[in-house]
Amino acid sequence: MKTKLKKILSEGKFVAVMLLLSFFFFSSAYALPQAQQNPKWNVGLSPNIKTYFSETTWINTSQPIVVSSLWRDNWLNYTVSALGTQQICYGDRPIKVVLDGVERSEGNGWSYSEETGTVTVTTALNSVEIQWEQPTPPPFDWSFVFNFYTAIKIISLSPLILCGILIIFMYRRGDVDPLVLCSVI
Repeated sequence: MKTKLKKILSEGKFVAVMLLLSFFFFSSAYALPQAQQNPKWNVGLSPNIKTYFSETTWINTSQPIVVSSLWRDNWLNYTVSALGTQQICYGDRPIKVVLDGVERSEGNGWSYSEETGTVTVTTALNSVEIQWEQPTPPPFDWSFVFNFYTAIKIISLSPLILCGILIIFMYRRGDVDPLVLCSVI
């Protein structure tokens, strides 16, 4: 009788730990997309890699930059680590460009290509602020993020599913009454 009770308690602890892990993974998987939708930015972008924000909006830089605000109130704000070139494809001509705290006109440290809809910044040493007139950029394609986090959510349910299977298996074997197991948990 003692060994059976010991076995029930150890299986009950296993179920409790699995339920706790399931809760942790599941709540984390739901919190991640919300954090991405309303980020506290300061996101570093690597050089020579186009970073896409939608199918038509991207940033490419020749040296690392740190984006502090992206499309908030139609602004893009970032800091540069050294003199280099940044290309920002937004599609429209910006209405204001501020390089290192000084508003600049086109041709004075930045240019715009009508063909590609790309702003090229070349003389910033510290910070860049660009404002567009368009109310919002094309929406970010959340399908990849949704599919990725949906997979995480499904995977995070696996401890919960394993607990359910274990409880059913224990009940069918006659090892434990589910009410006793629940009271142990």
